[in-house]
Amino acid sequence: MARGLNVPEAVARRQALRGVPLLGAVPAGRPIDAVEDREGTLGIDPAMFPEAEVFALRVKGESMVGAGINNGDIALVHQTPVAEDGDIVVAVMDGEAMLKRLLRREGRVVLHAENPEFKDLVVRPDVEFNLAGVVVGIVRRTK
Repeated sequence: MARGLNVPEAVARRQALRGVPLLGAVPAGRPIDAVEDREGTLGIDPAMFPEAEVFALRVKGESMVGAGINNGDIALVHQTPVAEDGDIVVAVMDGEAMLKRLLRREGRVVLHAENPEFKDLVVRPDVEFNLAGVVVGIVRRTK
């Protein structure tokens, strides 16, 4: 009788996970200075994002609860400087990062909060503005 050890499928999958850098927090509320603060890595299935440059940020604040993004969740972000109208993005204005929905209205860029308690931010032409990336997934924090 042959004897062998079978590795459980869950262990095999865990070993095949892709390490995504967890780069600190992003506010879903008032903007804060955009500072990379590597906290470690988050393991995700590589089939979810096979080619994209992806990083993770811990969400702080309540401005995106209407989009199902809660305080303490982890946002998976595809690093890209472009986004479509309606995408949820990590935007950087004058060196301050925030998580908002990108809207283009009447030739202006609007960073929209998905919580009526927060005001939209209209990006003025004299402000330095760029995108760090587009949110492609959320990892829910469990209590």
